[in-house]
Amino acid sequence: MPINISITSKGFEHIHNVLNSLASKIENPDEKCMQRLGAVVLDDIDKRFMTRGYGTWAPLSPRTIKRKGHDFVLIDTGIMFNSAQITKLTRGMVSVGVLQGGKNHNPDIPEYHQEGTKRMPQRKIIDVTPKLKEALVQETAHWVADMVKAAQKEV
Repeated sequence: MPINISITSKGFEHIHNVLNSLASKIENPDEKCMQRLGAVVLDDIDKRFMTRGYGTWAPLSPRTIKRKGHDFVLIDTGIMFNSAQITKLTRGMVSVGVLQGGKNHNPDIPEYHQEGTKRMPQRKIIDVTPKLKEALVQETAHWVADMVKAAQKEV
Protein backbone atom coordinates (compact mmCIF):
# COMPACT_ATOMS: atom_id res chain seq x y z
CA MET A 1 0.00 0.00 0.00
CA PRO A 2 1.49 3.42 -0.96
CA ILE A 3 2.28 5.93 1.73
CA ASN A 4 0.98 9.43 1.15
CA ILE A 5 1.57 12.76 2.83
CA SER A 6 -0.54 15.84 2.44
CA ILE A 7 0.72 19.33 3.19
CA THR A 8 -1.89 22.01 3.47
CA SER A 9 -1.45 25.58 2.37
CA LYS A 10 -1.45 26.46 6.09
CA GLY A 11 1.74 24.41 6.46
CA PHE A 12 3.34 26.30 3.58
CA GLU A 13 2.28 29.59 5.13
CA HIS A 14 4.19 28.79 8.31
CA ILE A 15 7.30 27.75 6.36
CA HIS A 16 6.97 30.86 4.20
CA ASN A 17 6.83 33.02 7.35
CA VAL A 18 9.89 31.30 8.82
CA LEU A 19 11.83 31.81 5.57
CA ASN A 20 10.79 35.47 5.38
CA SER A 21 11.91 35.95 8.97
CA LEU A 22 15.26 34.31 8.19
CA ALA A 23 15.72 36.43 5.06
CA SER A 24 14.95 39.58 7.03
CA LYS A 25 17.54 38.69 9.68
CA ILE A 26 20.18 38.04 7.03
CA GLU A 27 19.35 41.24 5.14
CA ASN A 28 19.35 43.28 8.38
CA PRO A 29 21.98 41.72 10.65
CA ASP A 30 21.38 42.18 14.35
CA GLU A 31 23.84 43.53 16.90
CA LYS A 32 24.92 40.00 17.79
CA CYS A 33 26.14 39.48 14.22
CA MET A 34 27.94 42.84 14.27
CA GLN A 35 29.53 41.90 17.61
CA ARG A 36 30.83 38.69 16.07
CA LEU A 37 32.30 40.55 13.08
CA GLY A 38 33.88 43.10 15.41
CA ALA A 39 35.50 40.25 17.34
CA VAL A 40 37.04 38.99 14.08
CA VAL A 41 38.58 42.43 13.47
CA LEU A 42 39.86 42.63 17.07
CA ASP A 43 41.43 39.19 16.63
CA ASP A 44 43.14 40.42 13.46
CA ILE A 45 44.50 43.46 15.34
CA ASP A 46 45.90 41.15 18.04
CA LYS A 47 47.58 39.02 15.38
CA ARG A 48 49.03 42.13 13.72
CA PHE A 49 50.70 43.15 16.97
CA MET A 50 52.03 39.64 17.62
CA THR A 51 53.35 39.10 14.07
CA ARG A 52 54.64 42.62 13.41
CA GLY A 53 51.89 43.31 10.90
CA TYR A 54 52.08 39.80 9.46
CA GLY A 55 55.73 40.52 8.75
CA THR A 56 55.09 43.80 6.91
CA TRP A 57 56.06 46.36 9.57
CA ALA A 58 59.44 47.98 9.21
CA PRO A 59 61.82 46.99 12.01
CA LEU A 60 62.79 49.51 14.63
CA SER A 61 65.91 51.55 14.01
CA PRO A 62 69.02 50.59 16.03
CA ARG A 63 68.73 53.93 17.84
CA THR A 64 65.11 53.19 18.86
CA ILE A 65 66.04 49.68 20.01
CA LYS A 66 68.84 51.10 22.14
CA ARG A 67 66.49 53.71 23.66
CA LYS A 68 63.68 51.20 24.34
CA GLY A 69 65.91 48.31 25.38
CA HIS A 70 64.03 45.86 23.12
CA ASP A 71 62.94 45.44 19.52
CA PHE A 72 59.19 44.94 20.03
CA VAL A 73 57.44 47.04 17.41
CA LEU A 74 54.49 49.11 18.73
CA ILE A 75 54.57 47.49 22.15
CA ASP A 76 56.12 49.32 25.09
CA THR A 77 53.55 49.55 27.85
CA GLY A 78 50.73 47.59 26.16
CA ILE A 79 48.43 50.61 26.38
CA MET A 80 47.87 50.88 22.63
CA PHE A 81 47.55 47.11 22.17
CA ASN A 82 45.02 46.90 25.01
CA SER A 83 43.01 49.90 23.79
CA ALA A 84 41.71 48.07 20.70
CA GLN A 85 37.96 47.73 21.11
CA ILE A 86 34.57 47.93 19.48
CA THR A 87 33.84 51.64 19.49
CA LYS A 88 30.33 51.61 18.02
CA LEU A 89 27.85 48.80 17.71
CA THR A 90 24.40 49.08 16.21
CA ARG A 91 22.10 46.95 14.16
CA GLY A 92 23.88 46.69 10.84
CA MET A 93 27.16 48.41 11.78
CA VAL A 94 30.24 47.86 13.89
CA SER A 95 33.26 50.14 14.29
CA VAL A 96 36.54 48.96 15.76
CA GLY A 97 39.32 51.28 16.82
CA VAL A 98 42.62 51.56 18.62
CA LEU A 99 41.96 54.47 20.92
CA GLN A 100 45.21 55.41 22.61
CA GLY A 101 48.90 54.82 22.65
CA GLY A 102 52.10 55.63 24.40
CA LYS A 103 52.85 56.12 28.04
CA ASN A 104 50.66 59.21 28.17
CA HIS A 105 47.67 57.51 26.50
CA ASN A 106 47.88 59.95 23.57
CA PRO A 107 44.93 59.26 21.23
CA ASP A 108 46.96 60.49 18.23
CA ILE A 109 49.69 57.82 18.51
CA PRO A 110 47.73 55.01 16.79
CA GLU A 111 47.05 57.27 13.80
CA TYR A 112 50.74 58.19 13.54
CA HIS A 113 51.59 54.50 13.25
CA GLN A 114 48.65 53.73 10.96
CA GLU A 115 49.54 56.48 8.48
CA GLY A 116 53.27 56.93 9.16
CA THR A 117 55.04 60.26 9.59
CA LYS A 118 58.16 61.89 8.18
CA ARG A 119 60.19 60.24 10.94
CA MET A 120 58.19 57.04 11.45
CA PRO A 121 57.39 54.32 8.90
CA GLN A 122 53.79 53.33 8.37
CA ARG A 123 52.75 50.33 10.44
CA LYS A 124 49.09 49.60 9.79
CA ILE A 125 47.38 48.48 12.97
CA ILE A 126 44.06 48.02 11.18
CA ASP A 127 43.94 46.98 7.53
CA VAL A 128 41.23 45.29 5.51
CA THR A 129 43.35 42.67 3.78
CA PRO A 130 42.12 39.73 1.70
CA LYS A 131 42.86 37.56 4.75
CA LEU A 132 40.62 39.71 6.98
CA LYS A 133 37.89 39.84 4.33
CA GLU A 134 37.93 36.03 4.15
CA ALA A 135 37.71 35.78 7.96
CA LEU A 136 34.72 38.17 7.92
CA VAL A 137 33.02 36.13 5.18
CA GLN A 138 33.60 32.93 7.16
CA GLU A 139 32.18 34.44 10.35
CA THR A 140 29.16 35.72 8.41
CA ALA A 141 28.64 32.22 7.00
CA HIS A 142 28.76 30.78 10.55
CA TRP A 143 26.22 33.36 11.69
CA VAL A 144 23.90 32.53 8.77
CA ALA A 145 24.26 28.82 9.59
CA ASP A 146 23.30 29.61 13.18
CA MET A 147 20.24 31.52 11.92
CA VAL A 148 19.25 28.56 9.71
CA LYS A 149 19.55 26.19 12.69
CA ALA A 150 17.36 28.50 14.73
CA ALA A 151 14.82 28.64 11.86
CA GLN A 152 14.76 24.85 11.66
CA LYS A 153 13.60 24.74 15.26
CA GLU A 154 10.68 26.99 14.30
CA VAL A 155 9.49 24.73 11.47
